[in-house]
Amino acid sequence: MRNLIKFIVMAACSLPVFAGRSAVAQRFNIGTYNLRYANHGDSVHGNGWGQRLSVISKLIRFHDFDIFGTQEGLYPMLEGLRDSLLGYTYIGIGRDDGKQAGEHSAIFYKTDKFTLLDKGDFWLSTITDRPNKGWDAVLPRICTWGKFKEKATGFVFYMYNLHMDHVGVKARAESAKLILAKIKAMPAGTPVILTGDFNVDQTSESYALIDNSGLLRDCYELSPLKYALNGTFNSFHADGKTDSRIDHIFVTRQFAVKRYGILVDTYRTKNEDIPAATDTSRTARRERMMGQYTARTPSDHFPVMVEVTHAAGTGKRSHGSASAAAGRIVVPGEGVALPAGGRHVILITVDGFRPDFYLDSSWQAVHIRQLMMGGAYAMGVNTVFPSMTYPAHTTIVTGVQPARHGVYFNNMFEPNGPTGKMYWNTDSSIKVPTIWAAAQQKGMKVAALFWPVSAGAPVQYNIPDIGSMGETVRERYSRPAGFIDLLKQQVFDGATRIEYGRDVNVGRIAAYVIGKDQPQLMTIHLFSVDHNEHQQGREGEQVREAVRGADSAVGIIMDAVKKAGIWDETDIIVTGDHGFVTVKTAVNPNVWLVKAGLITDVKKDQWKAQFFSVGGSSYLFLKDPNDRATLARVQGILDSLPEEQKKLFRIISRRQLDEIGGNPEAAFALSGLDGTSLGNGMMGEAVRPGHGGTHGYFPDFHEIQTGFVVYGPGVRKGGRVPVMNERDITSVVVRLLGLDLPTAAGKVPAGLLE
Repeated sequence: MRNLIKFIVMAACSLPVFAGRSAVAQRFNIGTYNLRYANHGDSVHGNGWGQRLSVISKLIRFHDFDIFGTQEGLYPMLEGLRDSLLGYTYIGIGRDDGKQAGEHSAIFYKTDKFTLLDKGDFWLSTITDRPNKGWDAVLPRICTWGKFKEKATGFVFYMYNLHMDHVGVKARAESAKLILAKIKAMPAGTPVILTGDFNVDQTSESYALIDNSGLLRDCYELSPLKYALNGTFNSFHADGKTDSRIDHIFVTRQFAVKRYGILVDTYRTKNEDIPAATDTSRTARRERMMGQYTARTPSDHFPVMVEVTHAAGTGKRSHGSASAAAGRIVVPGEGVALPAGGRHVILITVDGFRPDFYLDSSWQAVHIRQLMMGGAYAMGVNTVFPSMTYPAHTTIVTGVQPARHGVYFNNMFEPNGPTGKMYWNTDSSIKVPTIWAAAQQKGMKVAALFWPVSAGAPVQYNIPDIGSMGETVRERYSRPAGFIDLLKQQVFDGATRIEYGRDVNVGRIAAYVIGKDQPQLMTIHLFSVDHNEHQQGREGEQVREAVRGADSAVGIIMDAVKKAGIWDETDIIVTGDHGFVTVKTAVNPNVWLVKAGLITDVKKDQWKAQFFSVGGSSYLFLKDPNDRATLARVQGILDSLPEEQKKLFRIISRRQLDEIGGNPEAAFALSGLDGTSLGNGMMGEAVRPGHGGTHGYFPDFHEIQTGFVVYGPGVRKGGRVPVMNERDITSVVVRLLGLDLPTAAGKVPAGLLE
């Protein structure tokens, strides 16, 4: 009971305390809306401003925008919109003359909620104080800003609203740099909102400059609740669809985003020359008569709205923990004080991670691509054999191949049939030192989240990947004691269970640990991509959605690093364990051994040889390892197969297994070819149609390679490595943190680090 009270007191001491006013969270809604400038051509096609104004006004009032930026509004449009929005006014000037001519980047706000303290405008150009076109822009572009005070709380913040050029690539990048320079010139900790039509989506350079700045983050990435069924540009097509978001809302760390929405509201105009459609059933009623209408969007952009909270007062946080004040961190349940500060490495693996996820922008791995563009990367990473999750992850934390570290598969080979035994406990499974132990020996704080074979690892924070062993085992080995219950209450709003299969939830857990203790080393495993690749193979909408989810988790972690104030001293690695192959054919080689009489009943130990299959490969085990006659019989069976079956796999000899550091106990192995997976079935046909995707293959072809991206102060920006090995990842971590791990057999690839 005494320890429980101590844990509760310490957890309470770690909660942020806000100086000044009450720390009660205050909420308001921020919007950005490109109104589409009024013109005759739109009117001819039924999209005139006179028709759209009332719809836009009602939309804003219904969704209760408190403050919002507009783009393309002409002076008469803005006056009309203000007149239709009781209780709102706006600031902003025309870009063509600095008065009323041309489009505005106006900011509307509720007068009963906010007081305007100051305002201004500047052009997006090297000449900021008068109308002109900057860099390669084809039009003059303007940014309007205001300094506002929330009347109810006294909370003061700045809001910037802009419209970047639609053609000039350099103009957009330089405009982003100009905005950031303006914000950096403010006193540290100033709350800022940036809204606008940026004319580029979330994969662009200018977007990355802002979102990766350490000052501002895209609310889309920060929000736990997203309503984003479409992108933001619609070109007045109500039935169009895009994934590109070119209208954005960015905020500084003083704001917490609660909801994000792309508001895809539409309205209808009647087609006068088309008769109404009528329900001709015998139960027809007037209420079921349908007129013929055209669906329309209120503008050629959908508005974006976010709900944010802030704590009234200065926005500066003071952690009241006595241990924090002393410069030392006490981890609940461990009783060990560790030195704070120093370099940080966050090692993230995406299970089933492939280089094309960051090399090909169509996968929309926005954050990972940002890290790639600002850091270094590999075109491919050779994994281990078998190319499976647990052996690969163990190589990443040890720097040696499976034959040395001892984790040969995910599940153990059980000669009398599977009972669920697996490699999961660090002490009993891993035979060599790990980076976890090396970091702890340096007095560093270490965390492992959902990392395979990490139960019992020498870390302060741990939620192990324990496969199918159940939540009771996971909770028993989680650290500190009571950690999962604490997460349920503080991170997941009192949830009774945590859905670990959603990568964003893993990201939220990592963000909590970063915010609380800033470990020097974190190893984090995201695993939903692998699950969906098993279902659909290399391609499929489920796979793409899972990649976006993993990327969102990376974004959550990046944001947590920035909020913790350690961005400039943190190296972030995003890598994986293996690639993936789409399966066309499934082969069960034990069927051949049963027919040959080499397997009678494994449960009764009546067998001489059997294959143990792990996705793309299969390992031959002999009951008597010295039984050369049985080994020759198996080789003869394979040699006598029809040519069309022999083409489905290749034999990996014992010598090849030794060279690659594979299982030392197998006589030889098979590796599938041309989309062939290998299974453990013993009955029925040996060769069957396959589906989905798998891994486990001999790692000497591109599809099974994983990827590697690294970003941070120790990284050579623009570095590119043609190919590296999975064990080299360990050496990179060792170099970045200055660890001692002489057993690691990898090397730091040339051109990757400074």
